[in-house]
Amino acid sequence: MQPVKWIGAGLLAAAVAFAGDDISKMSAKDAMKKGNDNMVALPGYHVAIAVEVASLGGGLKADGIYQKPDVYYLKTDAGFEMYLKGKKSLAKDPANGAWVEPKDLDPAVAMAVSVAQNINPAALLAMMGKSTNPKFRADEKVGEVDCKVVEVPGSPDDVKKLVEDQLKENPMTKGISPSQFLDTQKSKATYVAWIGKEDLLVYKLEADVHAEMKKNDAFPLPSMDQKMTCEFTKHGKELDLNAPDDVKKKLGVK
Repeated sequence: MQPVKWIGAGLLAAAVAFAGDDISKMSAKDAMKKGNDNMVALPGYHVAIAVEVASLGGGLKADGIYQKPDVYYLKTDAGFEMYLKGKKSLAKDPANGAWVEPKDLDPAVAMAVSVAQNINPAALLAMMGKSTNPKFRADEKVGEVDCKVVEVPGSPDDVKKLVEDQLKENPMTKGISPSQFLDTQKSKATYVAWIGKEDLLVYKLEADVHAEMKKNDAFPLPSMDQKMTCEFTKHGKELDLNAPDDVKKKLGVK
């Protein structure tokens, strides 16, 4: 199918899905489900991502494009470029311009790719859309868009999964179980989505995670507070990833 026809079909499906919906008459649960459903109906969107890790005194900022079903192009504020498809990724080596796997990169670049690999706004929205106990916060604006704000409580298992994924992506900690040092019951997560009142699309997403570490005098680890913010724009528009031929071949990106 030609890309233009595919995008047009996606926008038409989205327009049909949005018709007749009145978020003011919905419960928080239904609003969150509808917001996710409408994002899924789109062929993609642009996303600005910011990740802050308080215990490390740093984080990641990136702008990119998500293309359905599971492809991201991201460029960080430091200029690192990467394409991600599922758990596969390629990053542009600043030293020579070649597109390589993270293991072949300078450690600093590889760490940025590692953080990006654990960011998946589409998967997070899908999880929030299935929540049985979200609640509304006070309405807010994202830019000029009036939004309903929905808060979804996370579970200790969400934190365990996040830490587990990060351990897997770091060669130095691969194979280590979170249960060795994570106090699951004292860990928590909260997710918040800003859903446009008119079109019921998600314009902003936040995930706040606190990972409490067990006391260990032999190998003390600081507790981790991580905050991710995603802002969505150009819903269903300008989705060309401009992937180089070698990226298309290695990742199967079209």
